[in-house]
Amino acid sequence: MCLLTATARADALPPDGVAEPAPPEASPASPAAEDVGQLVDAIEDLAQLAGKIGLDTRSHEASRLARAADVAGVYLELGLLVARANQPSTISTYWSASLGAGNLRAPDREPAGELAVTAGVAITGPTCTLLEVGARASLATRYGPTAAQFGRVCLGAIELEPEKATVDTKVEVFAINAYEAVGVNVRPSVEAASVTDNRRFALAEVGISVEGLRYHWSKRRWSAASPGVSMSQSVLTRSVDDNREWLARVTASAWFGELRYHRDPGQLTDFTVRLLPIAVDTIESGKAISTLSLVPLEIAGLGTHGVYVDAGGGLDLTADEPGDTPDEIAAKPDVAIGSYRLALRLGIPRFHGALISRQRLLPTLDDSIVAETRASATLHVDLRSLFVDAEAYRAHLRLYSGPGDDVDLELETWGIRGEAWIRAGRHLLVGATVEVGRSFVFAEPSSTIGTPPFGHLVLAQIGWRASSTRPFEE
Repeated sequence: MCLLTATARADALPPDGVAEPAPPEASPASPAAEDVGQLVDAIEDLAQLAGKIGLDTRSHEASRLARAADVAGVYLELGLLVARANQPSTISTYWSASLGAGNLRAPDREPAGELAVTAGVAITGPTCTLLEVGARASLATRYGPTAAQFGRVCLGAIELEPEKATVDTKVEVFAINAYEAVGVNVRPSVEAASVTDNRRFALAEVGISVEGLRYHWSKRRWSAASPGVSMSQSVLTRSVDDNREWLARVTASAWFGELRYHRDPGQLTDFTVRLLPIAVDTIESGKAISTLSLVPLEIAGLGTHGVYVDAGGGLDLTADEPGDTPDEIAAKPDVAIGSYRLALRLGIPRFHGALISRQRLLPTLDDSIVAETRASATLHVDLRSLFVDAEAYRAHLRLYSGPGDDVDLELETWGIRGEAWIRAGRHLLVGATVEVGRSFVFAEPSSTIGTPPFGHLVLAQIGWRASSTRPFEE
């Protein structure tokens, strides 16, 4: 059994800090777009003249050409607006290598070692990282080689009628973020999911999120937006008892309105209120069960002076698949639970922690569903010379395998995952990575569920990291 939220374990070296980009300035209207508009007007005049002198065929052709030029002018203007709002400013490259040695218990104790190499490039724009592409390859004892690649794209919002914008107000549209990731021979992470064994898997995923119209006011401290839409497509495969399991999954979410207070970059988070966030997790192929999440209201970043509260709650329930027969529907779990997420966040971007409590439904790779109630704590420290990233959790699981909403099995799991690095020179780093807990990640592959075993993976690490940043030149 494997929860679909399982992700790759990534012991990457600490990232270098990137300064927050300054907001873009307003730009004048594009001469190219004005030229296209003049061309459209000229062609329309030609069409009217051809119609007056009786050249009907030429009149029709000129009208079609005018409409095509008009459409081209719209796309050209949109493209120029996007390009103007996302001018590259800097380009950064980085690479790192690390070597670790220690001990693994999963479930038997044995020596462990890992060699990993990471490299990537990032291009920064006025408001976000426009493009980042990276890859990581590692070779670990017992688990063998692992390869992962990722990429992300950000297109900052287009400012409408910048000539009418003031220091207080402006209107933006179409803030877009997209990502892709591919992993081969990936080991599940101890904190990623509560129920999973140590089978390796391969995963490919793409996703995109788009925000509609956003209006800023009150010296651009406040803004309201509507709507926001996100969608992702993933394919996961793994080997089970000499058979290859495949699962294709589509996740879609949307919110209908958002109110945001924009804090300074030195603060941990903005204050946001989202109205009617909805998420649908649909299984296109495979044995997993689709789920639906309904949340009437979601609040994040409520507070001040480095103390913030997040709160949200609603309903999680299982969903039927299109084409399911009445007998297939009757044989599946039919579960609905109250879902919630409460968090207390403390600190600033370079030094912060959180206490989180949440309850949700999680699908598995078979015809089961898990209701997870989890309490966790996180810590993140990035002080240039010291980097720490850690999480600890404890979870109570209710497993539903048969028809209806009767609980078939209840389990308790816990885990701690962390990494710490100290900069010992300009490029040299020393540190350690730790995974420990009572988790199915440390269990041998099995088709049955028992008590999750205790296990750990502890590695002492030495790493080398180099990076450079320079102005972007076309």
